[in-house]
Amino acid sequence: MSADDTLPIWKTVVASNVSGAFARFVCHPLDTCKARLQASSSTAVTTMYENVWHVLRQTWRQEGLAGFYRGIGVSLVGSAPATCLYLTSYEQSKDWLAQLGPFATYPTLCHLTAGLLAEAFSCVLWVPIDV
Repeated sequence: MSADDTLPIWKTVVASNVSGAFARFVCHPLDTCKARLQASSSTAVTTMYENVWHVLRQTWRQEGLAGFYRGIGVSLVGSAPATCLYLTSYEQSKDWLAQLGPFATYPTLCHLTAGLLAEAFSCVLWVPIDV
């Protein structure tokens, strides 16, 4: 890892924010199905849905594609900044650690430690907001 490999922090922030939004957009339909299945099974009398495939079929038939993306705006407001915080702190930690002795010699140790620091940092800042 050299100094030429690092991006300016603003590019890291933009790229990580876009990746968080993209990941949410791709995964939101499955989260919607999971939430509907969980809500359905929490009612003691009967369940609306039998399994994941049933949720998918029923949502598609009754609501179309829009049904899978209900609530995505609120989800994007939370997940994109959270991903941005994690990935930006990972990149900054990795760049900082790469300048230190053993981390410069062992890139795997550098990446592992950067991931640990990024997770700790983002959890300390984001979990109180998320709860």
